[in-house]
Amino acid sequence: MLNKLTIRKTDNTMNMTTNTGKTIAQTNISADVDNTTLAEILRGKTVRYENEKKSSVVDGRFRTFKIENVENVFVAKKTGNRCATVYAADVDDNGRDKYRTLQIDGIRVIA
Repeated sequence: MLNKLTIRKTDNTMNMTTNTGKTIAQTNISADVDNTTLAEILRGKTVRYENEKKSSVVDGRFRTFKIENVENVFVAKKTGNRCATVYAADVDDNGRDKYRTLQIDGIRVIA
């Protein structure tokens, strides 16, 4: 004869640590990192960036830039978006060096 079996569901949520803070791209870089640190992180990196509108250089909205230098990190007065003015090689435009203002929220990948 079988005895009554009690199944208990354990709840381990008390032992879990979750980080729900906003980050930049697919990294663990906090979105509220200070401007100087963000400039240092981006300098020398290749980023995949999503334009707000369709690009005139490539099909679609995604662009690739190799950031050589970060001139300024700021919050745009008109939109309130955090931005960085960078000097970068535009990989999609035959590697031409140019200045670009990138919205930080538009950066999808940092490599």
